[in-house]
Amino acid sequence: MITKNEIFSNVDNHLKWLVNRTIFLTVHGSIAYGLNSPESDIDVRGVAIPELSYLFGFNKNFEQYITSKPTDCTIFNIQKFFTLTSQGNPNTLELLFVDPEHHIYVDDLFFSETNLHSSINLS
Repeated sequence: MITKNEIFSNVDNHLKWLVNRTIFLTVHGSIAYGLNSPESDIDVRGVAIPELSYLFGFNKNFEQYITSKPTDCTIFNIQKFFTLTSQGNPNTLELLFVDPEHHIYVDDLFFSETNLHSSINLS
């Protein structure tokens, strides 16, 4: 499986903060659905909390980071992620239901094992 460091290996200097401020990364697409073949690429999506300078408007607005090197990857600003998810957007909703074996990185700020077990017990 690809690592967090590999995903950010080609990130531009002005976005280096993504490395430490990404709180969730998961494989999605054909691999997560179990439909992959040996030729399938690795698709990754994630969520990041921008630096305060982005939140306060001192830097250009950050909505998402998209790259295809070294893998297809989209990382959403946490605000955009929750806005899209609350609107029923399938591209963000699916990330909440990816099997944990496909999670690359999960920070407790996003979803902890404690929250996972609490959610399961509530259902």
